[in-house]
Amino acid sequence: MRFRVTENRVMTGYELKASFLYEAGQIVDEAVDPIDHIERLPPAPTARRRRVSP
Repeated sequence: MRFRVTENRVMTGYELKASFLYEAGQIVDEAVDPIDHIERLPPAPTARRRRVSP
Protein backbone atom coordinates (compact mmCIF):
# COMPACT_ATOMS: atom_id res chain seq x y z
CA MET A 1 0.00 0.00 0.00
CA ARG A 2 1.40 3.35 -1.02
CA PHE A 3 0.58 6.36 1.12
CA ARG A 4 0.57 9.85 -0.29
CA VAL A 5 1.70 12.48 2.19
CA THR A 6 0.63 16.07 1.75
CA GLU A 7 1.05 18.92 4.19
CA ASN A 8 3.00 16.60 6.52
CA ARG A 9 0.09 14.23 6.97
CA VAL A 10 -1.38 11.16 5.31
CA MET A 11 -4.21 11.90 2.94
CA THR A 12 -7.72 10.99 3.98
CA GLY A 13 -9.76 8.43 2.08
CA TYR A 14 -11.70 11.20 0.35
CA GLU A 15 -8.50 12.84 -0.86
CA LEU A 16 -7.07 9.52 -2.04
CA LYS A 17 -10.25 8.75 -3.99
CA ALA A 18 -10.24 12.20 -5.54
CA SER A 19 -6.57 11.95 -6.53
CA PHE A 20 -7.03 8.47 -8.03
CA LEU A 21 -10.11 9.56 -9.99
CA TYR A 22 -8.23 12.63 -11.23
CA GLU A 23 -5.29 10.52 -12.41
CA ALA A 24 -7.68 8.08 -14.09
CA GLY A 25 -9.21 10.96 -16.02
CA GLN A 26 -12.66 10.59 -14.47
CA ILE A 27 -12.40 14.06 -12.96
CA VAL A 28 -11.48 16.75 -15.47
CA ASP A 29 -11.33 20.50 -15.49
CA GLU A 30 -14.71 22.18 -15.08
CA ALA A 31 -13.95 24.31 -18.14
CA VAL A 32 -13.86 21.13 -20.26
CA ASP A 33 -16.65 19.16 -18.57
CA PRO A 34 -19.83 20.72 -17.17
CA ILE A 35 -20.06 20.73 -13.38
CA ASP A 36 -23.14 18.47 -13.54
CA HIS A 37 -21.10 15.63 -15.04
CA ILE A 38 -18.46 15.62 -12.32
CA GLU A 39 -18.90 13.19 -9.44
CA ARG A 40 -18.96 15.26 -6.28
CA LEU A 41 -17.13 13.95 -3.22
CA PRO A 42 -18.27 14.84 0.29
CA PRO A 43 -15.94 17.31 2.02
CA ALA A 44 -12.98 15.64 3.68
CA PRO A 45 -12.85 15.88 7.47
CA THR A 46 -10.47 18.50 8.77
CA ALA A 47 -7.10 17.26 9.98
CA ARG A 48 -6.91 17.10 13.74
CA ARG A 49 -3.65 18.61 14.93
CA ARG A 50 -2.05 17.20 18.07
CA ARG A 51 -1.18 19.75 20.73
CA VAL A 52 2.52 19.80 21.51
CA SER A 53 3.10 19.47 25.22
CA PRO A 54 5.73 21.89 26.60
